[in-house]
Amino acid sequence: MPTVFGRMLPETASTGFYSKNLKFLIDLDTIPEKEYRLIRDLCILREYLKSIKDSTVALTIFTACEPKSDHISGVGLISIGLVDCSTEYVKNLVESACVNDVDYIVTGQKAPVQNEIDCGRKEIAVIDLNEAMHQAEVFARGHEIPWSFETPSWNMPWTSFYSMSDGFGQRASNEFGSKFQLLNLNDNILESTRDLFLNRVSHICYTRDRLHFIKQQRRFAKRKGWTRQLFTFEAGYYLSFYYFALWGGIDQLALLLNDALSMKVKRVQSITLGSEKFIDRVSECAPELAELYREADMKQWMSELKRIRNHSAHRGTVELTTIVQDPDTMPSEEEIEREAMETPNWQLMKDHMPKELFDWYHRSLIQKIRLSKYPVTSREASVLPGIHDTLVFFPLERIDLDTNQFSVLILRTLELLHLHLSVNPSGETEAGPS
Repeated sequence: MPTVFGRMLPETASTGFYSKNLKFLIDLDTIPEKEYRLIRDLCILREYLKSIKDSTVALTIFTACEPKSDHISGVGLISIGLVDCSTEYVKNLVESACVNDVDYIVTGQKAPVQNEIDCGRKEIAVIDLNEAMHQAEVFARGHEIPWSFETPSWNMPWTSFYSMSDGFGQRASNEFGSKFQLLNLNDNILESTRDLFLNRVSHICYTRDRLHFIKQQRRFAKRKGWTRQLFTFEAGYYLSFYYFALWGGIDQLALLLNDALSMKVKRVQSITLGSEKFIDRVSECAPELAELYREADMKQWMSELKRIRNHSAHRGTVELTTIVQDPDTMPSEEEIEREAMETPNWQLMKDHMPKELFDWYHRSLIQKIRLSKYPVTSREASVLPGIHDTLVFFPLERIDLDTNQFSVLILRTLELLHLHLSVNPSGETEAGPS
């Protein structure tokens, strides 16, 4: 236990904090020379991180061998000196990654390296150079350092970052600036559109990046062998907001449609793309928009998203849950008690803890041992009970799916709406009152 000024303080074992040094090991001989510019870009980010005053966030780039090209010599790559002709090359590559606590092996030939890692059950990802660029962006943004390789800039604030530097954010911003501001729309519609394109989209992109960062840190925690820190709390916090933000954007879109198409649906609760009746009303004004919302994939995605959002809003939070299966054999209560008594701290706790506190410790330990007998099948699932069924999904595996579907919905809607309003100015295709 740590002792400060003579006072003993509690300490939680098998836990830690965010990794502040992202480490790549690049297998240079498998990378085409035309992609070496990407390695230089990674080095630019490394130098930027070094330049930030009082920051300990860092990027370390190892290479399997010495660079043979002038394009990347002298940029600060750290060679570990592997020889490509060795029959044990792939095995040595993976072992070097483990020794240097590497997060990602970057290679153009993923299969043999991935097989070696899988056999050793090591928490190191095997990726290509483009994915390495993405993971570096995620790492920087996760540490609250806005960075984009597409538009690199020192000291960029979040305020304008996504509308200038993110693919989705840029397109949304351009749609507003180049199209909607040129239409003869009233101020309320313009402000609603601006808020959706610039604020809502940026909030969603920021939360998406936080979730990718947490996913990255979970892999780091597993590699460290931590059992009490997988950043599950942080994941639940951002996931719950993520689904709020996504569905909130869809509701904003519905309000925009109601105003821009002069649909005159007055009951706010009825203005939602989660309602088939509302989509029927959209169809009366702009059939091409209704077709988008009735496409099978889009309809299925919106249905799932609505269910997740409603759960988060009214019934519980979106959390990562451990899914287990029944053990082949379960120890008896006597065997579990004996295992508890054999744990290293048992006698220490029994001798020095007050009886009530020790009884609580005893019950917790028994429960922990009992649960450890159930084989874990996943630590990445979320479970949402329902009236008729239970939805099991894997939110960290669908981060990009959700953002991409949302971007298609938003950008395609606005494209079709712009075309419609260009031909039919607001008010000329009115639906009947509701």
